[in-house]
Amino acid sequence: MAAVTLYIRRDDPRSARARNLLQRRGATLSLIDVTDDPVRLGELSERTGGRTHAPQAFLEGRYLGGLDELIDMEERGALEWMLEGGHEASSPV
Repeated sequence: MAAVTLYIRRDDPRSARARNLLQRRGATLSLIDVTDDPVRLGELSERTGGRTHAPQAFLEGRYLGGLDELIDMEERGALEWMLEGGHEASSPV
């Protein structure tokens, strides 16, 4: 299954929800907690074009988005497909 890097905030319900969603789909997660880490928060901002809120997800280095985007992909059936090696640009969904 795909490797997902997930930027989170400790004790944040949205971060927990994103983590649970990705785990249910079998993603291998690498969690980066930006709660009290200005260096990691700066890294997140650079990787997302200025976003500093968590959660934010990257699939094998490619930016997926935050919780709202993950939920949207899940509802369309695209998240599982992408995690299994598909590519959003050519998604049939």
